[in-house]
Amino acid sequence: MVPSPVIDFDGKGPVMSTGQLTSNISCLCCCLMMALMSMKSPVKTPPVYMMILISCCCCSSSTMKLIDDTMNRTMGKNDEGEE
Repeated sequence: MVPSPVIDFDGKGPVMSTGQLTSNISCLCCCLMMALMSMKSPVKTPPVYMMILISCCCCSSSTMKLIDDTMNRTMGKNDEGEE
């Protein structure tokens, strides 16, 4: 049984690779831009509201992963063997 990845903010665990870190940052930026541009639109239909909701959920998820990775990098208690 493979354990699911848990975001625990304890400063222990593997750090993300450069590709994963870049991917999370770019996803966060794209979702934020999409949400901001949608909010500026004068007409907001229910599908647009759903798109904004999904974009905010993606932003939240990416932000949590980035915070956890930052904690893992700064606390210095990394599990280097796990990927």
